[in-house]
Amino acid sequence: MEETKMKKIFVILTLVFVSANTFSETLYFKNCKEARSKGYKNIKKGEPGYAKHLDRDKDGIACESK
Repeated sequence: MEETKMKKIFVILTLVFVSANTFSETLYFKNCKEARSKGYKNIKKGEPGYAKHLDRDKDGIACESK
């Protein structure tokens, strides 16, 4: 019984992890104009949508507010 419960927890956590990684990897903006038009700005490194080409001053924040 305990083994079945652990397997279910493992499957759920795996799905959550895979879903989160898939989302962050597929959220891509060509430029900051596109990101802002979709409601994204001040995107921190590690957050969905962050990309080096959007971080002009290389401070870890992309598409900073003006």
